[in-house]
Amino acid sequence: EGFEPGPMVNCEDVNECALNPLLCAFRCINTYGSFECTCPVGYVLREDQKMCKDLDECLEGLHDCDSRGMLCKNLIGTFMCICPPGMTRRPDGESCMDENECRTKLGICENGRCVNNIGSYRCECNEG
Repeated sequence: EGFEPGPMVNCEDVNECALNPLLCAFRCINTYGSFECTCPVGYVLREDQKMCKDLDECLEGLHDCDSRGMLCKNLIGTFMCICPPGMTRRPDGESCMDENECRTKLGICENGRCVNNIGSYRCECNEG
């Protein structure tokens, strides 16, 4: 398998990729006596070694979000770093800063006073 008789009665490599262009989902690479399937960046081979599936960079730890105080969100073929609840992206986009809910969510503390905390807020009730 992977070889066929040549004109000089010796075994020659069969280019499986050329014989069957549908052998792999993305790219087929002929190797001596066999072939390999490869996937584009952001994807990995499935168990059948022919089809591709999304690589979950977040699950596999292939991201730098933690070092920037951000959370990893997996996307098809890639990932993005997002801010945790109560935080918002800094203008440079490289990290997060506290979201002042008391300013951004007017009326959030009905019958009370809003007190901002890092990543959250609390309501202090009015007397009466």
